[in-house]
Amino acid sequence: MIKIEIGGRSGIDWRLHIGLRDQIALLGISGLAVTGATCLVALNYSSAVKSEFNDNNQFETHVASLSESFLDCRKNRKRLSA
Repeated sequence: MIKIEIGGRSGIDWRLHIGLRDQIALLGISGLAVTGATCLVALNYSSAVKSEFNDNNQFETHVASLSESFLDCRKNRKRLSA
């Protein structure tokens, strides 16, 4: 139960009293929100890392293909010049 008291000796004094049940509920809801936010951030980071990993693999494959082509060209050149 949430109870708000207004009044006091020195003008307006706002006091908010939250019962134990409501405190436990607020703690659970806030914990759930923090856990959900952490999960969303982790999923976003995971997606970014996976995308960069795929880009690196494509680059590595391209470089390996270029190296193989370069070696084939050198072999053909040596064979033709001999």
